[in-house]
Amino acid sequence: MRRSPRAAPLSAARRAYDAALRVPDAFAYNLSPGSGGYGDVALSDEFYWAATELYLTTGQARYGADMRNSRTGASPRAIFSWSRVDTLGTISLAIAGDGDDQARARAPSPRAARRVADESAGQGYRIPFNRSYVWGSNADLA
Repeated sequence: MRRSPRAAPLSAARRAYDAALRVPDAFAYNLSPGSGGYGDVALSDEFYWAATELYLTTGQARYGADMRNSRTGASPRAIFSWSRVDTLGTISLAIAGDGDDQARARAPSPRAARRVADESAGQGYRIPFNRSYVWGSNADLA
């Protein structure tokens, strides 16, 4: 019997999530010249995003509980950066979630959208980026 092409990535995502829960202080360090360490040791946003995506993909209660019990949760941020990925989980939940979870994720959307629009209006290129352009800025914009 052939496995679905989606089975391998989902299995890998589950294994990675379980490994991260077992060793929550395993951080990415600068191991090669020409790169840079992340310096991000606050991982609650990564755990929230991962739990949210796994919950939306599998519907399994354990991931939903981790998502709902997250210290980060569905926050009203309009911040997108490599060091703040919780907004990505909230966007997924607002789009693909249902019931109370989706409502909580959508509640701050008009406020966050207004902040993004206001920030864009004050920028020469009309993009929501009113901070310094530094290493990683392109990833923040993407």
